[in-house]
Parts: sequence; structure tokens; C-alpha cells
Amino acid sequence: MISKEWKPDVGFMMMGVLMSDINNITLSGRLVRDSLLSYSSTNLAILNFSIANNIKVKREGEWRDNAQFFNCVLFGKRAETLIHFLSQGKQVVVQGSMRHEYYKDKHSGVDKIKSIIFVEQLRLFGTGTKHHNPKVDIPVPVPPHVPDPACEFNEDIPF
Repeated sequence: MISKEWKPDVGFMMMGVLMSDINNITLSGRLVRDSLLSYSSTNLAILNFSIANNIKVKREGEWRDNAQFFNCVLFGKRAETLIHFLSQGKQVVVQGSMRHEYYKDKHSGVDKIKSIIFVEQLRLFGTGTKHHNPKVDIPVPVPPHVPDPACEFNEDIPF
């Protein structure tokens, strides 16, 4: 039985707080091209990249890859760090929210919509980077020699 005070929710409740709708997307794929780093007028780092996500579809009785392409953007210090790792072919998993950018096509004047994933988390997988990072030898400190007590015991065992 519904009480008389019940009202339909506009959003949903989480820990007693009314939340807005959920906008969460997680995708895996490979970078279509090298990522592009730019800076805003306020000197905020902006990293743009696109990933191809393949899904299997059955066409004419045969399973084939069907690529879906997604534009992604991330901001700040992470953008400046990840530019060195996000190159064409690199396999990634991105998690974030989907946004839409509305604009007019410069040539035709037609209104267009561009979907963009605002990346909150990113994981790098596998290989695929065309920028080879040379192997760097990092010296590992050698612990000081600690003599083994069993080796220093030179007497015969008394039993």
C-alpha cells in the first residue's frame, strides 16, 4: 500500500540524497590515431583522442567486425602525462560520461552533433604504441653483505 505522502521520484535516492540521472559509459578499444594535446586560454591541458570499438555482427550468415568510433577528451595533469602513452593502436579502457557538442558545419551550414566521452578513468593495455620507449637500466641497490651464521660456525657439533 502506498502512503498518502508518497510522491514519484524525479531522480533516485542514494544515501539519503536525491541524485540526478546516471550518465556513465565504459568502453574498450584501440586508438585510431595519436592523441592530441592542446591548452585552453586558461592554460588547462586538454587531451583529445578517438578509439575504435569493434562489435561482432552477423551479416549474410557470417560474423564480421563492425567498428564504432568514439571521441574522447581528458583534462589537466593527467592529459600532460598520458600524451606520452596514447598513440595510434594502443589498447585502452575508458570510463566517463557522454556529452554532446552542437555546432554548425562550416561548409554546408547544417546543424551537427558530436558525441564526446569526458574521460574520468583510463587504463592502458597491451602494446600497439608506435613510439618505442628505449629500455632504461635502473640500478637496483645491493643490500650490504650479511654473513650467514651457519657458515661461521666452524666447530664440530658436540653430539
